[in-house]
Amino acid sequence: KQFAMFEIHGGLIFKNEVSGACGGIGANSSTYLNMTGGIISKNTSNSIGGIGFVSDGTGFFNLYGGNIEYNVVYTNGGGGVFVNNANFNMYNGVIRKNKARKSHGGGCYFSDSNIKIYGGEISENEAGYYNTNGLVFEGGGIFNNVNVNFEMYDGKITKNVSGDLGGGIAFYNKTCTGTIYGGKIT
Repeated sequence: KQFAMFEIHGGLIFKNEVSGACGGIGANSSTYLNMTGGIISKNTSNSIGGIGFVSDGTGFFNLYGGNIEYNVVYTNGGGGVFVNNANFNMYNGVIRKNKARKSHGGGCYFSDSNIKIYGGEISENEAGYYNTNGLVFEGGGIFNNVNVNFEMYDGKITKNVSGDLGGGIAFYNKTCTGTIYGGKIT
């Protein structure tokens, strides 16, 4: 099987707007995305804020470094990072101050994926807002939707805010599994 390879080692992806999906970067199908540096910041979208990674189950998004920050999604999933049907490994880097206004997952939104956090920081992200029915939406730092296998070995998930459940991490569906081996969630 052929894979697309996309690498980010530096630079700035800044203040992009889209009325559809993926304000900063969109990658799909059989892709290997490796980010070792650079900044993805202040991108806005109706669906998926900073990086959208949608695969066929074979793709990998490896975050080794860099910052994903100040991105905003208005209505559908993942202010900073959205991963669906893929493998996400976070070794280092920072996902911070992203917002999901009317959606889950201020920092990260995961669905049908294998997630491993080995290091780095997910901090000061926000999910949800006030409406006439009160606070809504979950997962300020991380929102695990359905069929997610989540493992955390090290790193920090700190100072995230949610409109409803899971300021740090939310598990939405009984098809999700989660194991924390180490790290800090404060």
